[in-house]
Amino acid sequence: MPDLVFNGVRDQGNDIYYNDKDEFIGDKNAQVKKAYDFTVKGIKDGWVGKNALWTPEWAKDTNSGGFAVMLAPAWMNGVIKGNAKDTAGKWMITQMPEGAGNAVRHLGRSGAAAERQVE
Repeated sequence: MPDLVFNGVRDQGNDIYYNDKDEFIGDKNAQVKKAYDFTVKGIKDGWVGKNALWTPEWAKDTNSGGFAVMLAPAWMNGVIKGNAKDTAGKWMITQMPEGAGNAVRHLGRSGAAAERQVE
């Protein structure tokens, strides 16, 4: 889910796309570049999945254990449970160790993670 990784890193900064004068700064914001570079590296290295959030492929991966961890807001619990009916009991939802912080601000300021054991 490259979009969640990108957003999670991007949202650790302030004034992401516009400053307090309402001027566009997204093209020169170091945090946006850091998020982009980090996400691209993860995709190339294979530790960030290629399926975007809300796609049929993402829903299928949720149910089949196609990824190990997903950053998500607390309200996504129902979506995860609905998409992963066939694998219930093989995964868990928990609060992120450091709390949500800014990592999921774009998703409602509350955070959870769904994970499975990777062998």
